Amino acid sequence: ALMVMSYPHFLYADSVYRNGVIGLVPNEESHRLFVDLEP
Repeated sequence: ALMVMSYPHFLYADSVYRNGVIGLVPNEESHRLFVDLEP
């Protein structure tokens, strides 16, 4: 089975993908990945 992951609103994706969907507004401050690891 094929699995695809992306950031919300295709943040950092090529503009071809972002422009293919109406209403996407990628915002780095809101849609970036944050990982907090503790030992």
